[in-house]
Amino acid sequence: MNDKRFAELAAAYGAERRRWPQAERAVYDAFAGTPEGLALLADAERLDRQLDGWTTTGDDAARVARIVGAATSRHAHPVRLAWLSTGFAACALLGFVLGFMQVSADSDEAQLYDLLLGSSTIEELL
Repeated sequence: MNDKRFAELAAAYGAERRRWPQAERAVYDAFAGTPEGLALLADAERLDRQLDGWTTTGDDAARVARIVGAATSRHAHPVRLAWLSTGFAACALLGFVLGFMQVSADSDEAQLYDLLLGSSTIEELL
């Protein structure tokens, strides 16, 4: 084990031995008494005190209720779905109109089938 690994563990778990995983406590015991280990633990303890003293402002219950309310808003999903449905219907109608405009009135039925289904013959389809 090296100082780098001990520094990573001290940054992750802090200066108190009880917070360290059981499997890593042997590393703590080995490096805590060294000068480098003491310096790293002092930095970790300073960070632990800052984090322990940190408090949130405002009511957590009100914040959670506001976030949940915004996420479950009844207008969030249906409005988007309505716009997508309207856009799809408009594109489908435009495609139908443009396709219908390309067919001349004097076309016979075979030409209409050919235009609609492709260049294959009607006999191949039946």
